[in-house]
Amino acid sequence: MKFLRYTAIIAAAMCVMTAASCGKTNGSSSKADTTTAVETSASGETQTDGTETGTQESAEEIENRIYESVKNEQKSTDAPDLGTAGELVTPDEDDEEAKLGDYCVCDDGVKLYYDESIYPQALAMTLKEYFKSFVAGSYTDYTKCTYPTYIDGMDAYLQKDYGYDLKRSFSKQCANLESKAGGKYTITRIKIEPHGTAEAEAQASLMSEAGHEGEETATQNDPQANINSFFDSYSSALGSDYKEKTQKETDKFYDMDFYVMVKCEGDDLEQLLLGGYEIIFAEKDGRFYTFG
Repeated sequence: MKFLRYTAIIAAAMCVMTAASCGKTNGSSSKADTTTAVETSASGETQTDGTETGTQESAEEIENRIYESVKNEQKSTDAPDLGTAGELVTPDEDDEEAKLGDYCVCDDGVKLYYDESIYPQALAMTLKEYFKSFVAGSYTDYTKCTYPTYIDGMDAYLQKDYGYDLKRSFSKQCANLESKAGGKYTITRIKIEPHGTAEAEAQASLMSEAGHEGEETATQNDPQANINSFFDSYSSALGSDYKEKTQKETDKFYDMDFYVMVKCEGDDLEQLLLGGYEIIFAEKDGRFYTFG
């Protein structure tokens, strides 16, 4: 199977990938040109240029189609149906997948890459269901994976300051991802790792090439500072004390980066749709929730 240089991207940290895709697309999906749900929810805006996809729909047409299907959907406090996953697999060293790390295969076919000593399997599977809600255009499924006070607070903020609700913002994001993929798509792989891992590895590689192997690099990963910064970006929408309130209600925060690979309909080649973006999860009473 052709990986479209995905392994090289993870190892080299944030390289731009020229991936094949179906329909019309801008070609590559890198951190510089990909807009994620996490980064757009506060404003509700997405980076779409109106180019047509393989279905001949513009991003605006996709958005309107999805909004028509979700505008009467209700939010849900039910836990998402995570499905099942097999045992964690460690590829052989000579396997072309080895550099991607350990993974498990879910019953829906998605491969999840994560370190089980850091992340519970249910967290990784909740992240999968979160992204599947965008594929399916299901607002109800989206709310099952998102922290309830975030949903209420962001919905009120968007209506007050932007004149549309969270369902419209969700529809914009669905349309943005479908446009980025170049058409309707399915998720094939998701990888998660501690926030800043790729950047730190890239700096370490550069230090090694410069003959400074083992020396401390400039990048210092501080998970608590990362979490504070993440929630600070939502302070105007949710209040300056939102993180503290949420922290008191929950058991633990997880700060991580994610990568999502997909296939378009009728295409056997995989492409990296989202890569190297930060996301925060909260754990509460055995469930996991994100914000975005």
